[in-house]
Amino acid sequence: MSTPAHPAVPRRLASALGATVLSLLALTAQAEVRLPGIAQANLDPAAKGRLLLEELNCVACHSAPEGTLTAAKQAPRLADVANRVNAHHLQAFIRDPHAVKPGTTMPAPLAGLPEPERAAAAAELTQFLLSTQPSTFAPQAPDAVAAAQGEKLFHARGCAACHSPRDAQGRETLAERSVPLGALEGKYSYRSLVDFLRQPHQSRPSGRMPDLRLPSRELECIAHYLLRDTVVPGHLNFTMYRGQVWEGIGHESVEAERAGLTADFTLANLERIHHHMAVRFEGWINLPAAGDYTFFVKANGATLTVDGKEVLTLTPKDRRGTQSTEGKASLAAGWRKLRLDYYHTGREPSLAFELAGPGFPRGPIPASMLSISDRPIAPFQAPSPDAALAARGRDRFAQLGCASCHDDLGVKGATAAPLASLDPAKGCLTDAPHRGARFALSAEQRGWLTAALRTPPPKPTAEQSLHAELSRLNCIACHERRGLGGVPAERNALFTGTAPALGDQGRLPPPLSDVGAKLTPAGLEGALLQGRRPRPYVDTAMPQYGEANVQRLIALFGEVDRLETATLPTVANLQESRNAGYEMVGAKGFSCIACHDFNGQKSAGAGALDLVDLTQRIQKNWFHLYMRSPQRFHPGIIMPSYWPGGQSLRPDVLG
Repeated sequence: MSTPAHPAVPRRLASALGATVLSLLALTAQAEVRLPGIAQANLDPAAKGRLLLEELNCVACHSAPEGTLTAAKQAPRLADVANRVNAHHLQAFIRDPHAVKPGTTMPAPLAGLPEPERAAAAAELTQFLLSTQPSTFAPQAPDAVAAAQGEKLFHARGCAACHSPRDAQGRETLAERSVPLGALEGKYSYRSLVDFLRQPHQSRPSGRMPDLRLPSRELECIAHYLLRDTVVPGHLNFTMYRGQVWEGIGHESVEAERAGLTADFTLANLERIHHHMAVRFEGWINLPAAGDYTFFVKANGATLTVDGKEVLTLTPKDRRGTQSTEGKASLAAGWRKLRLDYYHTGREPSLAFELAGPGFPRGPIPASMLSISDRPIAPFQAPSPDAALAARGRDRFAQLGCASCHDDLGVKGATAAPLASLDPAKGCLTDAPHRGARFALSAEQRGWLTAALRTPPPKPTAEQSLHAELSRLNCIACHERRGLGGVPAERNALFTGTAPALGDQGRLPPPLSDVGAKLTPAGLEGALLQGRRPRPYVDTAMPQYGEANVQRLIALFGEVDRLETATLPTVANLQESRNAGYEMVGAKGFSCIACHDFNGQKSAGAGALDLVDLTQRIQKNWFHLYMRSPQRFHPGIIMPSYWPGGQSLRPDVLG
């Protein structure tokens, strides 16, 4: 690897920078596999080791005794990888996955090869993957306005519960305790990332990346945010604003609506220009010669700056008409920074922007003189197809064992020794030089694997199985269950809600303690399989992992969670009890509707969850126990206790 020398960087310094980058990559390559759910789980080392064996999909090559590893993580499907992933990223990742994406569970299949052969093998494997179908991959410019909205959604909807939060500069702040993402702008295009976020299980069937079932606009904003550093060639950046734009773009009533690239200052190139709209054009103009230049503008309102200096201003006066002005500037030849703010407050958008100067007769500025950068931006070019390389890559795909994990390309996988016969100090679980795949594992993780391989797996209890499932899927990143997991202090502020009167219950995902005794099977299925959200005021979305990956949880919750049986009064007159219930829920009784929504009707108070479908979601026994002592199940909850000490506050109602 070499660092290209910038003209302003001395060659010796460039060489030093290259050495530094290599050193950083060498250090990065030692980063351990990041599986925060397993790392923080309250499980013994052997149990963690068995989970790690599953997450590394060791059984793809090494057979295990039946029933010992129940949910091995399937590798991503590669049949459509040519359309999903940038071919250059794919080749770099195959060559050294631990440097490109520190923390990945992908082994380094080429780690034992000499460097020249490793580079050649990575190119051959990439060509094979690209040969499986024609590629339509092409990076697109991000929308900066949508990215700003996506930043908020990424941190509020739950993405940052598993992946690292990011600061204002986009730096990961908790990378070592998060599921790694890597530099996504080099991996995905905007379209391929949106498609992945919309249906993640199509390419990753194991469900470790859940489907958040977010509205399309939210997914698009998150994709723009994650790809905000994507750079593609373009002539001009534009940003559209709406509101009282005659007050200026910086006015508090003006909001940015969307952004992107455009060829020039022609309004017809932009869509959805409406009344009370402003457009900011930004870029660089390449002037052919030094001299005095004159800029001409005809519009309802406009402001032009060149190299940060104001050249002309048209203050909107007649909101139905246009006005003209011109401005002069003495400018050097070459690339000059240019910004034009256009204000449209009339009925029909109208902008004429022209230039005259040395060697340039008055006229519109052509796109060929405009660029979003004063330095060249290379256009994306996919590697040219090479049938010979692809054929060799197919052979390597089989020989290296890639097909054992990635089994959707019609290539037969290799087999290896059974798990029970493995020596943890040898082979792909060690860092010692060897020919074959190599995982990035810490000493602690190797200790877990050693314990798992050397300890006969006992039959786990139902509760142990349940905790293993919750750890595997990292449910404990958001939910607490009897001291297992829960929102860590460093992520607490990321969890927000729209009902502040509810306190923490209005922003934090509910605890899972006794949830099997709380929810009916229909209630569990609604949460785990159907994406139902009885708490719409909690900003964090409930992830969907796919029925095959969570169906077992429903049975385990029901098997593990048991509460004492509440003594229920005999209902002699059903209608009388119903009438009393209506009275208690209403304003003349306990006034439940003062805080709770009811059948879609919003409460005037806190806005707690809707009561109307309670009997479908909640078990009757749990409901009686909860109503008698809410603090038992949610310490600190604002829900009042209407039977303090077991005594009714309204003995006049049915005793």
